[in-house]
Amino acid sequence: MPHEHVQSWHSQMMEDGTYVAPKARKINYATMVRVRADIVRRASLSLAKAVTIAVRYSCVRRQTSADAGVKETQVLDFEHVQRTLLPLLASVYALHFAGSEMQAAYERFEHGLQDNDFSALPELHASSSGLKALCTWITADGIETCRRMCGGHGYMQCSGLVQHYGNYVAAVTYEGDNNVMMLQ
Repeated sequence: MPHEHVQSWHSQMMEDGTYVAPKARKINYATMVRVRADIVRRASLSLAKAVTIAVRYSCVRRQTSADAGVKETQVLDFEHVQRTLLPLLASVYALHFAGSEMQAAYERFEHGLQDNDFSALPELHASSSGLKALCTWITADGIETCRRMCGGHGYMQCSGLVQHYGNYVAAVTYEGDNNVMMLQ
């Protein structure tokens, strides 16, 4: 590979083939932190999609009228449905703000790199690892819960929840197993 094609911000490859290591050995963690910050930020979007589908379905779907001739109750009016979906809706907001702060913290760290300031990296690494695990668990479980709250309709391809869950659940293992991520 020609020397001019070798790109690195923090380490160098000299023309004679000598490798010059970065000043901070753990700078390679910065890329992982960036990916994790993005995973945390996007978790709220994925859960929001599932919660939106489930809440809309629960508003439209009616069932179980005790009296003949009386309009059936909206599914969303059942306490169990509210106790299940409303905390997930609150989680969407919590994940959104956690993701926004994680992204902002990474951007502050990235700005500090111009001055060779790596001091925030250990905390960012630990925070992004734990948040990635927590947010992906909450989101994957939340999407599945939303699918179940739509009853048999949640299993239908047209609900969008089956494919959405299948696409999202891999995020639980991105960047490593969540159990290991929580230990960092």
